[in-house]
Parts: sequence; C-alpha cells; structure tokens
Amino acid sequence: MSARGFTTRVVQPVTGDPYVRVVNMDVGQLAEDVRVGYYNGELCYLYSWGQPIVPVRHLDSAAERLAYVLTPERAVGR
Repeated sequence: MSARGFTTRVVQPVTGDPYVRVVNMDVGQLAEDVRVGYYNGELCYLYSWGQPIVPVRHLDSAAERLAYVLTPERAVGR
C-alpha cells in the first residue's frame, strides 16, 4: 500500500480482534479499518462496517479496492 500512497499499521485493541488501519497519506481523513472474518463461509477482508472487500486469497484486489475508496475524486477537465 505504501507504493500507492497509503500507510498501514496493525492495531491491537485492549478488547477485540486486531485490525489493519489504512490511511491515505495525502488526505489523512480518508482511512479505513480492515478486518478479516468469514462472509458466506469464506475468509475475507472486511470493511469496518462488515461488508466484504474480497476473499483473503486476492490480496492485490483488496489493495486496489482500498486505494479506490480512499482516494478523493479527481476533478474532471482540470
């Protein structure tokens, strides 16, 4: 993710499961906490609200999707 302009760190809360915090280095307000869990019987990366990103076997696709949702829209015609 660092090559795409994002920082990541593993967070281990006092209670609960660990997760990875992904932050856009240019726009710090754009961040996501990614967890791993089962969705429809398959181990997946999950957005903070529980929606699956992709199965864990598709790490590159997960990185692409996270980069997409954490990148502000570009102005058209500029």
